[in-house]
Amino acid sequence: MISAGITAVFSIAWFFLKSGDRQLDYLLDPWLLLDVWLILVMAVFTFRKCRVASPALVVDFIASKITLRIDFGAPKGVIVSIIFLAFYVSAVRGSYL
Repeated sequence: MISAGITAVFSIAWFFLKSGDRQLDYLLDPWLLLDVWLILVMAVFTFRKCRVASPALVVDFIASKITLRIDFGAPKGVIVSIIFLAFYVSAVRGSYL
């Protein structure tokens, strides 16, 4: 839910902010609302211990980090990314136990 909230803030901010920075414009995209919806749906199913949704969250998270890495090069926020990945992997473990 925290990941969906952060993504929602950036995607909704697009309606109010315009920036000349390429990286910030990439994150201020209204299409990220689709990602928010996807994260929320998978989070609900993960809460219900669905064995498909929690690995899908991990794959979605890793794919988004790979996309950011390809688009911008050097990663930023590696520590926070590792913490979120640990939470997602813990959700996978919890859904299978």
